Amino acid sequence: MKYTNACLLAHGTKWRGQLQYKDDGGKWRKRTKTLNAAGKRAALKELEEWRDQMEREAEAEKEGRAAITVAEYVAGYIEGKANSVEPSTQAEYGRLLSKLIAPHLGSTPIRDLTPAIIEDWVKECGEAYKPQTVVKAFKLFKAAMVRAVERDELSKNPFRTVETPKVTKAKPNSLTQRDANAVLTVLGAFDQTPQTLAIEIALYTGMRLGEICGLRWRGVDLERMELGVCESLGHYGAGWYLKEPKTGGSVRTIAVPPALADSLKERRAAMKAACLSAGVPFRESFFVLGGIDGTWINPQRVSHKWRDLASALEIEGTQGKRPTFHDLRHTYATLAIANGVDVKTVSSALGHSNAAMTLNTYASADPDAKRRAAQMMQRVYAEPATAEVLELGRTGTDGK
Repeated sequence: MKYTNACLLAHGTKWRGQLQYKDDGGKWRKRTKTLNAAGKRAALKELEEWRDQMEREAEAEKEGRAAITVAEYVAGYIEGKANSVEPSTQAEYGRLLSKLIAPHLGSTPIRDLTPAIIEDWVKECGEAYKPQTVVKAFKLFKAAMVRAVERDELSKNPFRTVETPKVTKAKPNSLTQRDANAVLTVLGAFDQTPQTLAIEIALYTGMRLGEICGLRWRGVDLERMELGVCESLGHYGAGWYLKEPKTGGSVRTIAVPPALADSLKERRAAMKAACLSAGVPFRESFFVLGGIDGTWINPQRVSHKWRDLASALEIEGTQGKRPTFHDLRHTYATLAIANGVDVKTVSSALGHSNAAMTLNTYASADPDAKRRAAQMMQRVYAEPATAEVLELGRTGTDGK
């Protein structure tokens, strides 16, 4: 720390020294001290000695902070984010530190980090983890080092010349329209359960699993056939907690088709009957897929049910892999766009921040889209042209 200004102030019969400096936030601060010297010249000398001492102590403190290990510093950074991120995000940070950062560089003092060391770390992580996971760890680690530089705990950021690892975005592994229809047919052939209704909601609305499990009856308007998405379940440690949806745009209203509205009516009637049998009042605050005691369903139960169903039907997604429950969201978007639903409407239903995100992800996900486009253009050009014949009274060569 540099004490930019040193001032000598008269204070009665004594002298006071004042040092000015900038704090971590860039604001000017000051420190004062009553000096022992009686004369002005001696007081000026004492002031300079005090400033030198304070700067040496600040430098020693800085060296001490720079000697802190990577694991200790990143852990402190994560702890400092506790009030500004979701618990699930906090837990994810902890996993990235323990799995990717600490095993490789955890015991290294942050002052010893260099761009070459960071590049080697990225390479090692890339050999053991998926690119998306490496990028998350990279961004967390880099953010912690940026803070270290901003707080004067490091003179240079070791990430300064290191490129963020590239990630090829995975294509949506959606169901084909035929497989989606088969799933709905099978669901209709069996008695409804919370898990089967969750699958149906996902296919018809594109809602996330946490949003489906967090849906309450007060968010269901069966007359207008709409669902209001305003809560979601987040995962933290071994449990789940209620939170706001992923982004501000995720708070939305989704229109539902008559088939899904009928299924929701069936579920509502079943819950009311269960309440009547148990002698408890039905409440609009109940979760649609939860119990009459006000609890929500564990999202993992829904995922397991879908996994068993997809395996039994031997379903493969458009990328040749068994679809996850989240791929039902991809299915909704892909099939909606492929069948002519405008991108803005699909984007709104998904809760995307903008339509460009939806367009970039799903507009080319349908493998038959280009073929249909070519056939459509042939039909367009095959239509007989109609021309309007105009009778002109003048030839146009006489300037009139």
